[in-house]
Amino acid sequence: MPRGKVDHPTVARLREFAGEHPHWSLRELARRLDLNHSLVTRALAGHPVTDANAKLIGQGLDRLGSGDRPPIDVAFATELLHLLQQALSSLDRSRQTKGRRR
Repeated sequence: MPRGKVDHPTVARLREFAGEHPHWSLRELARRLDLNHSLVTRALAGHPVTDANAKLIGQGLDRLGSGDRPPIDVAFATELLHLLQQALSSLDRSRQTKGRRR
């Protein structure tokens, strides 16, 4: 099993970034960094971090720091809205037929 470093420079950046956003929970921070929640929690708790995990944390911090956000896929959002409308329509029909049963 690879061994990591407790005092990795990327973890120091992560601590600084977390300090700048105290209103974010650890889960929210991990979600925004697009990382596993346990990795972020362990890193901030002082557990050793491997170089590979430090690189992932660094990439997430760089992405958030630069404001780089993935573009919204309009086709996906439209399809999702359509599916939600179908589900609501089905739910409404289901509720209407429940009153007819004996």
